[in-house]
Amino acid sequence: MTIKIAHFASYGINVGDNITIHRIRRSLERMYEGDIEWTSIKFTHFSAKNNDVRYCKERFQKISEENDILIIGGGGLIEADLKQGTGQKLPINEEVLSLINIPIIIFSVGINYFNNRGELQEPAIKTLKRIFQKSVLKSVRNDGTYEICQEIGLTDDLYEIPDPGLIFDPEEENEKKDTITKGFLQPAWNSSKQILHGRGYTDENLILINNIVKENDLHILPHTPKDYKAAAYYGYDYKYIWTEEAFRELVLYKDFLYIVNAYKEYDYAVALRGHGQLISIGANLPSIYLSTQRKVRDFSLKNGFKDYDVSIFENGWYDNLISKIERLKNDSGYLNEWYNIRNRNNKDYHKKYNNFCSKVVEVLRNVR
Repeated sequence: MTIKIAHFASYGINVGDNITIHRIRRSLERMYEGDIEWTSIKFTHFSAKNNDVRYCKERFQKISEENDILIIGGGGLIEADLKQGTGQKLPINEEVLSLINIPIIIFSVGINYFNNRGELQEPAIKTLKRIFQKSVLKSVRNDGTYEICQEIGLTDDLYEIPDPGLIFDPEEENEKKDTITKGFLQPAWNSSKQILHGRGYTDENLILINNIVKENDLHILPHTPKDYKAAAYYGYDYKYIWTEEAFRELVLYKDFLYIVNAYKEYDYAVALRGHGQLISIGANLPSIYLSTQRKVRDFSLKNGFKDYDVSIFENGWYDNLISKIERLKNDSGYLNEWYNIRNRNNKDYHKKYNNFCSKVVEVLRNVR
């Protein structure tokens, strides 16, 4: 039997969002006995209209009429934004929610908190509670999002599961290496000056990041076109693996796995984005994390990677980062411990992720 699933997510803009979509679909297609007909509900269609409530109501009513299930996620889809018509990043408020008459599944979504940006407040929290209450299954990713949900009262029947970007098949993983030499920087850039400032991107710190690239002969592996704007500040724009024009084609959902596969061409990574961190770990690529955002730091602390994480806000962060990169290259014990932590976690990631997928499949079986 064919089931129709409307899948709301961010498509074709960011490698991290793409991989969450891909892994969710791949997993459910493997586990569900029937056929799945996917309808892509693109976040950008709503954000382009600033989540205009009338538009959101019309779209979600039609979505509800034409599909059997609505999946929301993965990716960082929960974020405070009072400029939006719905009062938050999600294009759903109480009015919109009342028109959704099919089961809702929230699948490994994340809450994005940036320094210098507001956290979730009422009435957005009230709306989120209603969305969560109406959802037949709901899960959030393991990067500190669950703890934020605890703070705002969203944990009833809530599962904490790995981000889908952590889920790799064995044949997709990098082979373990005894020595590493070839690395890349995975940058994190935003269009908002407020967010950039909140990431600790002072003129001095940007020069120091540039020095990291230069001194370690790092290539630059972007996740989104915005990451190319970093070249004006990091310098070394020729270090980008692809031209911006080529990247804009590769990052489309149909081709983005080409970018993920590039992780296999390197020995290690220095990641700034959350999904740069997660994909590196999922792909078994030794990595150091320069935390400029709460979710990167929180993931490291929650998942045992504290000694491989450096916060840009700590005193002496540059020397600490240089030291950790050198240890990854030259200290076999430090390198092997990264692999040990990753391998222990990986078994748990797959178990929790597959368990949740099984629950989703049960919903699919019983929807009609």
